Amino acid sequence: MATTTSLPLQATDSKVQQPGSMVETYDDWTVQCQTATPKDVKDVKDEKQEAATRTCQVSQELKQSSTGNRVLLLVITSVKNDVADVTIVGPFGLLLSEGIVFFVDEKELSSAEFKTCMPIGCVSTFSLNKAELNSVRQGETMGVHTVAANGQKLLTNMSLKGIKAAVARLAELDP
Repeated sequence: MATTTSLPLQATDSKVQQPGSMVETYDDWTVQCQTATPKDVKDVKDEKQEAATRTCQVSQELKQSSTGNRVLLLVITSVKNDVADVTIVGPFGLLLSEGIVFFVDEKELSSAEFKTCMPIGCVSTFSLNKAELNSVRQGETMGVHTVAANGQKLLTNMSLKGIKAAVARLAELDP
């Protein structure tokens, strides 16, 4: 079941504005959209400057219950032709050279390298092909394996409950 929160549409100068933001929840996954319009630019000759830009994503963030610190953030930013663009943000203190290995229902799915660390955490971007995305859609749990800087192997499990509907919604919203 989806829960929707959005700003009401408002008509201005005979043009309908898109909602500024939208959040829908599909069990353990969230679909979020932001609409940005160019500000402080009044060049009527350039119609591209008039257009609003909507970006949407599907995400799940896991945090430690005792500290509130992020353990893992998985974001799907696009689904086109059954290929999903994914970003993972992991915590600091990982052995980056070991990358990430993904399992769906204990079957190895894919692996990826970390690209960089930023103030929000260590970031990896990659794509899931059609077969991998179908495994995610049909699975119950995704295991994310990383290695701490001290060599300790870490496993973080993410629920896949609601992912099928959330990814379908993202594909519907993705221009």
